[in-house]
Amino acid sequence: MSVMIDAERLRSLTPWPKLIDALQSAFREPCEVPERLHFDICDVGSLIIMPAWHQNGFLGVKIVQVFPGNSNIGKPTVHGMYMLASASNGEVLSLIDAQELTARRTAATSALASSFLSRDSSRCLLIMGTGRLAFDVISAHATVRPIDQVLIWGRNRERASSLSHRVNETLGLQAEVKRIQRQCGIKLGKRFVAAPHAAQKRDTESVCLQMVRIGLKAPLDLLRSQLQMAASRADAG
Repeated sequence: MSVMIDAERLRSLTPWPKLIDALQSAFREPCEVPERLHFDICDVGSLIIMPAWHQNGFLGVKIVQVFPGNSNIGKPTVHGMYMLASASNGEVLSLIDAQELTARRTAATSALASSFLSRDSSRCLLIMGTGRLAFDVISAHATVRPIDQVLIWGRNRERASSLSHRVNETLGLQAEVKRIQRQCGIKLGKRFVAAPHAAQKRDTESVCLQMVRIGLKAPLDLLRSQLQMAASRADAG
């Protein structure tokens, strides 16, 4: 019988260090990821289906419904569910809250990339944007680097101030709303994590590594190749 995992339980089951380590291992393994399917629903919304599986392992399908007009009736614009099943016999094992799963996976992937691309001594984190992912991204990065200062930039200063207060109270980090600062060790935007020191080099690999977009296929392939090379060097040593 399948198990229902809501957002609260999912958070308790996926602490950042374990989730980041699990993703690092997963990116090293081959995985079948077909192109997502996208359907327009009656001109008012979209249905998106995203399958993936490991041979003789697990099969997962994320189903997301996006209805922008819901904001006018006080309902969330995005709904979704993730189905986890056996890739050997098709048995459904679990149904998981897709929004929370996506948020945690995205934040953990960003932190994993930073563990390869940012300075080990980075203590200042600048995050640009105050949306759904902002707090999770800060939390995840604080587990891979000795972050003690968080600078927040957002178009909506009220939301930026609210995020700053939450970070101060919940994570115990010094957070404040600021303009972009040059001294930050790690810069995070809605779609990227950057290592500023890499820009000082001019070779192609360093330029490519300067930015890893969150959730897009090509840069994740780049991250996967870096993890595989790191593993090969460790085995050779």
